[in-house]
Amino acid sequence: MRGVLTHSDGIVRAVGEATAYPYVCTVRLGTSAACSGSLVARNVVLTASHCVEGERSFTVTCPYSGDTASASAHESVMSPTGGDSFAGDYITPESGSDVALIHLDRDIHATRFGSVRLVNVAPPQRVFVIGRINDGTFTNRLWISPSFNAIWRYGSGLIPNAIGANTGVTQPGDSGGALFDAATQEIIGVVSGGSDDTSIYGVVGKQADWYRSTLARWSGAAPPSTPPSTPPSTPPSTPPSDECAAQATSCGACTPIAGCGWCGATSACVSVDRDGVPLAACASGFALNPPDCAPPMTPPPPPGPARPPGASETCGRYEGWDNRSCVSGSEMVRCVDSSLERVQCTLGGSCIGRPAGFDDVCVPPPGEGEPCGEYDWIDVFTCNQSHTQRVICVDGRLLREPCARGCVTYPDGVDDLCAP
Repeated sequence: MRGVLTHSDGIVRAVGEATAYPYVCTVRLGTSAACSGSLVARNVVLTASHCVEGERSFTVTCPYSGDTASASAHESVMSPTGGDSFAGDYITPESGSDVALIHLDRDIHATRFGSVRLVNVAPPQRVFVIGRINDGTFTNRLWISPSFNAIWRYGSGLIPNAIGANTGVTQPGDSGGALFDAATQEIIGVVSGGSDDTSIYGVVGKQADWYRSTLARWSGAAPPSTPPSTPPSTPPSTPPSDECAAQATSCGACTPIAGCGWCGATSACVSVDRDGVPLAACASGFALNPPDCAPPMTPPPPPGPARPPGASETCGRYEGWDNRSCVSGSEMVRCVDSSLERVQCTLGGSCIGRPAGFDDVCVPPPGEGEPCGEYDWIDVFTCNQSHTQRVICVDGRLLREPCARGCVTYPDGVDDLCAP
């Protein structure tokens, strides 16, 4: 995916597989590259302009549609400003809307098609994304992101070319995937670009006339010009949302600049700036927060029912978390074979986050622990010579993890792992 910055995150900590969305699709570009898309008519797929640039053949699969056989395509069209929306490997959302349509060679007999809203699209907007990458792993299935706030707009006019968020949830392969209004379940845009902590989405409604006329020409029926006045009688379930961010209009007692986050010191819901950092003071009506707030982190889930001695804890909301991940300042969790593995940092120690796809780590209290010394270059977990443990240097301290069944080496830049 071309992005504001290139990066390696995926649909981060997906809340589940998109089985309730029969119109979401994977898109193979030629013989190698891949994007995501949405079936918006029997033979038309919505995706991103930068996905179709220079491509002459496509293979589309909609795994939850009831018609799971792949469909080929040899015709696509960018929106009128689609080609201006990217340059080289970067998105330029001020210049155009990164939206395109693909004309399939055959009809896909889906149980439902994506409903695209062409009006009333502008930040602040509560949204979620569906794409094919799950925490950095390429898949032929599709996954739902947590919901988040789109807070930035790009381009002039009532409807922007693109909207953006200070949340990075996508990676190459998710491009073209549907961006949904979390309240109505309508598609309002497509995944365009992003970085580790930002994301950009092309808005379909910016090119509403082009969208309607192309759909009518290819499928024989134009979409409705206005959104439905009432939601469907049986809408698919809304993805679980961050309870804190759901308070985006009132958290911290003041209007947030860029949504809400969690205060690590108090577990309070507070307003955050465009870098996701809690604001220190209330200025001109913005957030008033405790001065000792840490950057926002995923809040721990509410305590569940007591478990019998020896019984394993199910993963629940952490299903699919293959890597150890901080859920508080002193605890990591990981889902292993549907059982939740919890790791408590030593007393006084703290949990340090690492990029998506890598294990987070516990570091000892300040002043304690083994110095890295000559191993200060080890920034990923690396097997020792005897392959009995893996080590990493974090914050100037060497962390060692014993491997009971031996340590397995992986390519440079990737964590070595303890054998299962």
